[in-house]
Amino acid sequence: MIRTSAHERLRRLELLAVQLKQDVHCTVKDLARQHGVSTRTITRDLSFMRDQGMQIDADRGRGGGVRLDRNWGVGRLNLSYAEAVDLLISSS
Repeated sequence: MIRTSAHERLRRLELLAVQLKQDVHCTVKDLARQHGVSTRTITRDLSFMRDQGMQIDADRGRGGGVRLDRNWGVGRLNLSYAEAVDLLISSS
């Protein structure tokens, strides 16, 4: 399996946050397909986002999916490459 760089993961996390806030219905399988990663990777990303304080809800079963609370503010963080790598390493 191909490992993604820290920059690619940060970009994917940012896109996931925006997508989860805008879309009414997203499943982990759909997100994995759209981002070209495994469902396990998306599950890890969502777990990381929850650990960072994002309010991500998930419903199982037919009609279920994941979403970010619409009241949650998704800000932009400008980190240097070294800061981003340090952040990812520290969160593992």
